Amino acid sequence: MNQSREAQWLIRLSREGGDEHFKASSGLCLGTRDTCWYAIALLFSDNPADRALGNRLLSTVPSEDGTHTPATMIAILKFAGDRLDERAASWLRLQIAQELPHAAETEWRDGNVNHPLGAYCALICGGGLSGEDWAPELGVRRLRRFRDRIGNHRSVRLRQAEMSEYNSLTYSALDLCFLAIIAECAEDDAARRLGLQLEQGLWIDAAMHFHAPSQQFAGPHSRSYMEDSLGGFSVLHGVFLAAGFGPLFMAPELSVRFEHPSNLIQNSLTALIPFHPPEEALAIAWKKPFPYTFRKITFAESYQENSRRGRNTGSALPQPDAFAFDEEVYPGGWTDLTTHMTSEYALGSAA
Repeated sequence: MNQSREAQWLIRLSREGGDEHFKASSGLCLGTRDTCWYAIALLFSDNPADRALGNRLLSTVPSEDGTHTPATMIAILKFAGDRLDERAASWLRLQIAQELPHAAETEWRDGNVNHPLGAYCALICGGGLSGEDWAPELGVRRLRRFRDRIGNHRSVRLRQAEMSEYNSLTYSALDLCFLAIIAECAEDDAARRLGLQLEQGLWIDAAMHFHAPSQQFAGPHSRSYMEDSLGGFSVLHGVFLAAGFGPLFMAPELSVRFEHPSNLIQNSLTALIPFHPPEEALAIAWKKPFPYTFRKITFAESYQENSRRGRNTGSALPQPDAFAFDEEVYPGGWTDLTTHMTSEYALGSAA
């Protein structure tokens, strides 16, 4: 792991957030994914008892999602393997192998990006660890399809140049993590190059949206949690800090105020992974000229969110709201994304 002061600070954030939510009775910190993140922070403690607890958690925690959790387990084995005891390492390898069929069930289709990329990471790197040749082949094939779609999807007048879950202060951070793991850990050279190509392209995109005077990311934003979008702190800020884009203004107390502890606990994974930002991304982030304007086109499926709609029964008495899917939240289709910055402000629109 990067032993920089920034990485140590991110580990400390993860530890503090995890300590608040770890339940000794269940052996879990929120869920299984977050338990793995918390265990990373424990592994890098100076206290032998903490490191023993981290190994104990990693020798029992199951993987239940086929995406984020097995990808995290791969990162632990690859980048913190010298801190694992044999029981924890064997358990992680077993969980990764068992999750490969579940990872194969997750495929990107013009919508959510972070879960499919986590699944492709599990297939490409976990399949190599497990000796399952079918898994890396499937993961690479799907990752190539993702690359080709977001760069060359066309209509009569439009060409896609941005992925569907774009410029997310929450999920782009996870995307960078999963792509960096592929770039580092895939056994096949072509797979590593593919992961690196996509990771570095995403670094350029994130740097283009970074507004250095305010140290915030300009819109428009895709799906992001509220505390990420208000400015001051986001997990994408954490990834920038870990990758050497600092120093940055960070206000992690926002995650406490808005009760989103995963935003803190995730920083241990961020600190663990070696990222590969190109020099151009650093220059674009900090030295872009103002005014600075750019446009991109994206395409997304209709994304349904859970909602409640009032019942019109004609009764004078109030009726309980009915559960519904609200297609108007993310209507899908082609979207024109525009970002404009000056030295004083940054604006974004999606139309």
